Formats: sequence, structure tokens, C-alpha cells
Amino acid sequence: MSLTLKPTVLIIDDSPDVINLLSGLLKTSYKVKAATSGEKGLTIVQNDNAIDLILLDVIMPGLSGFEVCKQLKADANTADIPVIFITAMSDLDDELQGLKLGAVDYITKSVSPAILLARVGNYLKIKAANDFLKDKSEFIKVQITKRSDQLAAIHDIAILLLIALAKTGNQETDKPLQLNTFYVKALAKHLQNHPQFKQFLTEKAIQMTLESRGTHFDPDIMDTFMVLAESFREIAKCYSDNNDLAFNLDF
Repeated sequence: MSLTLKPTVLIIDDSPDVINLLSGLLKTSYKVKAATSGEKGLTIVQNDNAIDLILLDVIMPGLSGFEVCKQLKADANTADIPVIFITAMSDLDDELQGLKLGAVDYITKSVSPAILLARVGNYLKIKAANDFLKDKSEFIKVQITKRSDQLAAIHDIAILLLIALAKTGNQETDKPLQLNTFYVKALAKHLQNHPQFKQFLTEKAIQMTLESRGTHFDPDIMDTFMVLAESFREIAKCYSDNNDLAFNLDF
């Protein structure tokens, strides 16, 4: 529901007199649409995603109000639209059936105008709140996906760094300089639990990498690695509640 536009109420009733009566009560505060059959009502809802609430008669030619409600609740696109039955049927079993089908209320004719307006207003407020929470939830899901992509990128960078370190030698002296394997092994162990790497970061693969990576690398590379390690520590502080980045870098 838009916060700047009037909410839209759809009346589905086979009686033009009832439609005129309800429209007269609602049109000041709401945008009103109407259908004289269940089939027409479903068509309107399916082609208009701006319907905020439905006032629905039970007994109609063709599709009954119960069947209309059942179809609305079975469709994910319309399931969240509140439905209020307004009917001459006052039997408790009928009311129970309507509520079981997913209607939010069941009002028997002749309805008090004040009561009708109060209930319509209340259910529209509830729907507006639910729509807001749904939108926020979708926004949060998008942000979580972005954050997950960022963390995956950090892991990718870490793997590339390990590969670069493993293949780097001292280009000036070409003499072996022992690389502390703790850095490589600790990060590889952590990434074993990551779905992106667990299939190929087996114990055997890690050991082979440690044994075959070569032991030559420029001391300047160690300085670079230490700077990057410090950056990882800072990142980890920002995402201390995220298990994906919960490995310790105690240097």
C-alpha cells in the first residue's frame, strides 16, 4: 500500500444496492472498486496489484464468496490481501468456515456504518504495517546477499594471495628463505568449512600445497602479507558476529 495514495478497497457483491451503499460509506477515505460476481472480482485482483482490502459477499451466482476467498489465499500474489466477509448468513458454522479459509473478519448484514469503517480502517493499518515489514525484510535479504558476496570476494583474494606467496622466490639472491607455514595453513584450515572451497581444500591438498609451494620468497613479500593480515583483523572486527569471518589471526 502506498503511503501517499488512498488505499484501494474492492467490493465483490452481486447486489448493486449493496455495492452502492458500501461505496458511499468508503469513497471519502478510500479508492473503491467493485465487481458483481466472484469471477469478475478475481479478474480485477489478478490484474491490479494495488488492491489493499476486499469486502466479499458469500452467496453469489457462479463462484461463492467462500470459493473466491479460497482462490485468493491459494495465490501467493493475493494471499496477503485481507478479506472481510459481509453477508446475510449469520450461522456460526458459516462464520467459522469463512475464518478458516483465511478471512480476517466476518460481518453480518445489516452492518453498522461506524463499525464497518472502524474495522476496514484497522485492517488496512495492519496491512500497511505488514507491507512495510515485508519491504524491509526484502531489503535486508538483498543487503545480506551483498555482504555474503563481499565475504566470498575476501576469501577469493586470500586464496590468490596464498598462491602468489607459494610461488614467490627471492628474485635478487635466488636463495631459499623459509616461509612460516602457519599463515597458509591457518587460513586454509578455516576455508575448509566454506562451501566454495571445501570440495578441493582437503587435508591432503593442503599438505601437498605446503610441501610443494616452494620455500623461496622475498622478505618484502612478508611485509606485504603482514599489512594484509592487519587489514583482515580490522575487517574481522567489523563483522565480529559473522561466522564466515570468525577465524583468528594472532600474529
